[in-house]
Amino acid sequence: GLRVFRLVEDGVPVTLSTRLSFEASANSEAVYGPVLPPGATPLALHSTLPARIEPDGSVRVQLRPGQWELTLVARLPGPVSELARSKTRGNWPEEEVWSFAAQPTLRVVTPSGPDAVDPQQTDVPQEWKIYPAFRMRSTDKLGLTEIRRGYPLPEPDRLNLVRRLWLDFDG
Repeated sequence: GLRVFRLVEDGVPVTLSTRLSFEASANSEAVYGPVLPPGATPLALHSTLPARIEPDGSVRVQLRPGQWELTLVARLPGPVSELARSKTRGNWPEEEVWSFAAQPTLRVVTPSGPDAVDPQQTDVPQEWKIYPAFRMRSTDKLGLTEIRRGYPLPEPDRLNLVRRLWLDFDG
């Protein structure tokens, strides 16, 4: 079956990486999605299988027997304070696991809403296990409550000065 993992990376702009993990038993064509939430702009599609993004945000994949992964990276418009799953159809799983990568130098946010899960106890991609993870059902919303913008304790002002003095023979 299909498993869906997402990584929300806070920043300017906020990016959303969606990893689809699936198994195929025969050569066929499958359409998953729409994968992207409304307003998201696709930036990259990484897949070892032939795949393309449809105008409605779905991903069309030419399947071959085996286990496969596909990653779609998109950017989200404007400042993000809440994220929800896209309205999907057909063979989409009931739950997704979302991870959140904060950027405390840009802003400090508190994620809230869905149930938190231990990323070590899930099938979250290995490189995403360092981030907090949440179980997202179809009606859940991931809220990002902004606590502070910018870095409150900037580096103190410093001045480094190097001088070379040459005295003439008269002193």
